[in-house]
Amino acid sequence: MLSDKSFTENYIKTNRRRLKKRYQMIVDGLKSVGIECLRGNAGLFCWMNLSSLLEKPTKEQELALWKLILHEVKINISPGSSCHCSEPGWFRVCFANMSEQTLKVALRRIHEFMERRNNVKSVDVYSSNQFFSS
Repeated sequence: MLSDKSFTENYIKTNRRRLKKRYQMIVDGLKSVGIECLRGNAGLFCWMNLSSLLEKPTKEQELALWKLILHEVKINISPGSSCHCSEPGWFRVCFANMSEQTLKVALRRIHEFMERRNNVKSVDVYSSNQFFSS
């Protein structure tokens, strides 16, 4: 399969296009709900900053937030401390292992979680934002 140059070139091109689209979806989707995301130029994941949700900037608070997100939001993101991040509150989110539809569901859940946590008045991002539409 890898010796088929045409197949390999097409596969790499298609894969890059899909990864770029999903990356942009997650960065824009997180930004639309007020979550800072580190910009990258390649990779399978991004870093999102949820430090504003920590009572104190500690590893313990980060892990408590991770457990809350896991149980309440039903998504598994990696706490930064598990990736040797020295600043509590950063989470690594893999976007390459899911379909666009699954990514939209994850972004919708994150938005709803942020609304509950921040007690923010609902903004109609679902109809005006491509990242939350079905």
